[in-house]
Amino acid sequence: MTPRRRTAALLTVLAFLVLAVQSAQATIDPTVDMTPASPFTFPDTPVGSSSAATTVTVSNPGPENEVFSGSPTLTGLNPGQFSIANNTCTGTVLSGANCSFDVTFAPTVSGAASAGVQFAATPAIAAYQVSGTGTQPQLAFTPSTGLSFAIGIGDTTAPQALSIQNSGDATMNISGITITGTDAARFAKSSQTCGATLAAGATCTVSVTFTPTAAGVFNAILHVADDGLNNPHDANLTGTATIPGVQTTPTSLTFPAQQDGTLGATMQVTVKNTSASASLKVGTLTIGGINRRSFIFASNGDACSGTTVAPGATCTVQITFRPVQIAPKSAALRIPSNAAATANVALLGASLAPPFVRGVHGASGCTKANIGWTTPTPPRYVKVLVVRNRSHVPRTPADGTVLTHGAGALNDTGLQVASTYHYSLFTVTNAFDNPSRLIYAKPTSITLKAGRVCTPMNGGKTSDLTPLIDWVAFGKGSSYSLRLTSPAGRTILVRYTSRTTTQYQVPSQWQYGGSSHKLVRGQTYTVYVYAYNAQYPVGRWIGQSKWTQT
Repeated sequence: MTPRRRTAALLTVLAFLVLAVQSAQATIDPTVDMTPASPFTFPDTPVGSSSAATTVTVSNPGPENEVFSGSPTLTGLNPGQFSIANNTCTGTVLSGANCSFDVTFAPTVSGAASAGVQFAATPAIAAYQVSGTGTQPQLAFTPSTGLSFAIGIGDTTAPQALSIQNSGDATMNISGITITGTDAARFAKSSQTCGATLAAGATCTVSVTFTPTAAGVFNAILHVADDGLNNPHDANLTGTATIPGVQTTPTSLTFPAQQDGTLGATMQVTVKNTSASASLKVGTLTIGGINRRSFIFASNGDACSGTTVAPGATCTVQITFRPVQIAPKSAALRIPSNAAATANVALLGASLAPPFVRGVHGASGCTKANIGWTTPTPPRYVKVLVVRNRSHVPRTPADGTVLTHGAGALNDTGLQVASTYHYSLFTVTNAFDNPSRLIYAKPTSITLKAGRVCTPMNGGKTSDLTPLIDWVAFGKGSSYSLRLTSPAGRTILVRYTSRTTTQYQVPSQWQYGGSSHKLVRGQTYTVYVYAYNAQYPVGRWIGQSKWTQT
């Protein structure tokens, strides 16, 4: 063999050896020789939990054996989020054989994580890449500041809704929603749509009410037991309990004076709730005070009792004056409520007596008296009561003898001569709501004396132009004279009678003092009667009468 041929043959052998060596040094490729192939991505895994373990099978394609000098380790960005277990890739793995290890993803924070499984092996093996995303629910309240309430004592607010949103990327587990805190008893859940779980991006609500029993500011917490980020979660509950204010317009009612026993004017009171948030709960209105019977609620006039007046709203009550007994009247409309104090409205009025009898006039003779008057016509008129008393003017309807009379006139007979009689006339009405309750006006009084002149009656009137002057005898054996005077007081007639005569008929015309006289209609005359006897030889006045010719 020539040198050239030997050189060529040697080069061929060397080339074959190089190829053999290169084939013997081939390494395990994670993207080809590992199952599942690298890179491997774990399913999304909730923070705080672990994924299912993934077994990675490592196959040695040869031709040489793979020698592992240590266990696989984790390197890269987030090695702490993964773990390796059940490793069999140790020592020598023959060509064509395989080994395995388990990888687990256990995120502690949300978001993407990655790492590499590094092998201590000869020939060298590239790292096996793993990745995964840690998911976590996250709770957000709306409104973020919680709920605020304002209401009056004893009222319950309308429900307010607190929204709970899962703003994270994993389902949130809710084990309970409770109200806690110092004033928890004043708050209550009225409804909720939140269940045991809340999907990522979903929202549920909890509705809360506030019912205070005292004034002040009260605080509690809506506590959500969940597995979201920074769990558990609390929302503030704040309630302000206010006392309503009550205002009356007007603050007092002064009624026009009214006759006792009759219905007077009706006046109105407006009751306002001055609070901006508390309801005014009005109790039963009453009328109190010393003269409470003189004021009544108008028919269907109480629109306040038992009502709830909203903040800023009003109700009304109407009062009618119904005086009982004659005197000034005062009472109070009492308006109880849940305000700080009972509101009172002063009620004032005056009760008047019926009008007194007017136009009273009288005439008296020797044994009788006539009285006339103008019959009054007040509301609830019943009658005119005439009371007589010999010793004094009657002050009350029971202060003397009650006399029977006709319409506007009394003829009282059987009087004693030379005696004085006092008469009082009372207008009588009755109460509209109790006809048996009689009401008496102030009396109109007149005093008459039964004199010795019987006719014409003293203070009376007569149309007879020749009246009979008649008088009562004065002792035994008396004779009489009479003197008639004109309206001006001048004597126009003097006559003397015999001892048994006690009458004189005035003629239609006569002469006296050189003049002719007669009685004229519309004029007032006075007659004086005198008696003469042994005891009074020059005469004694025994009586007189003044009358008017009609």
